Amino acid sequence: MKAQEKSYDYRRSRLASAATILSAFLLLILVNYFSMRHFWTFDLTTTREFTLSDKTTTLLKSLEKPLQIYVFGNVELQVENYLRRLLMLYEQASGNKVEYRFVNPDLEADRAVALTLRDRFELTLPENLLLIELGERRGTLRIDELYELSPPDILTGAPRRITSWLAEEKISSKIVELLLDRKGVVYFLQGHREGDWRDKETPQGYGEAASRIERDFFEVRGLHLLLEGTVPQDADLLVINGPLTPLHAQEVEALSAYLSRGGRLLVCLDWDSNSGLEEFLAERGIIVRREKLLGRISRIVGGIEVREFGSTVPLLERDYTNHPILRSLRSQTILLPNLRALEIQQPKLPGWTATALLRAPSAFWGESGNWDENAQFDEGEDVQGPIPVAAVSESDKNARIVVFSGALAFNNRNIYLQPGAADLWSNTVNWLTGKNSLLGVGPRQAREFRLRITDFQLVLLFTFTVIAIPFAILCWAAIVWFERRC
Repeated sequence: MKAQEKSYDYRRSRLASAATILSAFLLLILVNYFSMRHFWTFDLTTTREFTLSDKTTTLLKSLEKPLQIYVFGNVELQVENYLRRLLMLYEQASGNKVEYRFVNPDLEADRAVALTLRDRFELTLPENLLLIELGERRGTLRIDELYELSPPDILTGAPRRITSWLAEEKISSKIVELLLDRKGVVYFLQGHREGDWRDKETPQGYGEAASRIERDFFEVRGLHLLLEGTVPQDADLLVINGPLTPLHAQEVEALSAYLSRGGRLLVCLDWDSNSGLEEFLAERGIIVRREKLLGRISRIVGGIEVREFGSTVPLLERDYTNHPILRSLRSQTILLPNLRALEIQQPKLPGWTATALLRAPSAFWGESGNWDENAQFDEGEDVQGPIPVAAVSESDKNARIVVFSGALAFNNRNIYLQPGAADLWSNTVNWLTGKNSLLGVGPRQAREFRLRITDFQLVLLFTFTVIAIPFAILCWAAIVWFERRC
C-alpha cells in the first residue's frame, strides 16, 4: 500500500513538474511575442550611438507615405553593421513607415531584386549605393559619402580608419529633398556646340552626367540663353559644358544678372576654344590662361622606369584642397584629360572670394606653344606646376561658381571608365545646389573603446567563468539527482 502511494505521489510530482515547465515555456513565448511589438530601448553609450537626433525623429514622424531604403552593393562589414543599426532606428522612429533591405547583386538570392533596382533607379555603374524611394520620387547616395576616413599613414602603411559617420545627416537630408514640393531644375546651356546632355550612347556625349543629376531628384532642361534673354527663375543650377564658340555679350550680361540674385554656375571649358567667359570669370577671381597642361609621368614597366608623355592629368589626394566637394574623394585618383591652366587672383568685383579646388602636380606644366611628344618645359615661356585646374568663386550674396578647365572630364567615356570623375561631378552639383546638408545634423565620431585587463583580473575572470560557474552547475545537478533518487 505504501509503495502504491509512493508511486502515485511520484507520478503526481512528475506531472506537476511538467505542468510547471510547460507553463513557464508558454509564459516565455508570450513575453517574447509582446516584447517584439512593445519594447523600450535605452542608449547608455557616451557618444549616443543608438539615438537619432531630434530633427531626424521629427522628420520620420511626419512621414505620410512608406519609405523604402535599399543598401545596394557589396558593402564592407563594418559599414554594413553600422547601417543596420542606424536603419533599424529609422524604422522604429517612423512607426515602421521606413523599410530597409540590403541587396548584394553578387549573391544569387538578390540578383532579381538587384536587376529591378538597376532599372528603377537607372543605375549604370557598379557602385555601392544607398537607394531611397518615396512613392514615385527616388534619390541615391554613395556609400563612401556616409563616413570620413583618417589620412593615410605613409610611414607605417596602416590602413585608413573610419573617423566619423555622416550617415544620419546624409540620409535625412536626402529624405527632406524627396519631401520637397518640387524637383530642382538644372539647365544645360545650348547654342555654342556644347556637349550633348541628351546623348548617352556615344563616348563624347554627356548623357550619363545628366542622368546622375536626374537621379538626385532634379529635372534637366536645355537653355538657349540668347533666345530666352535671361536665366529662368526656377533654375537651381546652370551648366556651361565645353562651348566651342564664344558666348555673346548679351548672354554674359544675363549670367551676371543670374549671379546677382544668388545663382549657381558650373563651367567646364574646352581646352582649345575661347568661351567668351574669360573676362566674366576674371572679374570673379578666376583667370583662364591659354596654356595647355602637358607632362611626363614615371612608371615601372618590367623593372624599367618609363616616362610617359601625355595631356591626361592624374590627381591624387595631395592635389586636392580642403573643400566639401572633395571630402569624400580623398582615397580616389581622378584622371582629367585635356586641361588648361587656371590662375587665382583677387576678384575685381567686391564681395567675391576665389580659391583653387584642384591643382595639377609639379610633373605637369602649361605649354604656351605648339607641342608634340618631344615638348619640354621652357623657362620664362611656360607655366611651371603645380597649376590650378579647377577653382571655386563665391559671393556674399550666396552666388557660387565652379570652373573646370577641361570639359572632357565628365563625358560618357570618362565617367564610365573611372568612378572618381563621376563622384566629382555629383559632389560638385550637390554642393552648388546646396543639397549636401539640409538638416545640419552633426557627424558622429567613430571611437574605439579598449578594455585593459591586468593579469590578476584575467586570472580571476578565467576562474569565475571557466571553473566556478560550471562547478556550481554540476553541484546543483548532483543535488537534484540525489534528491530524486532518494
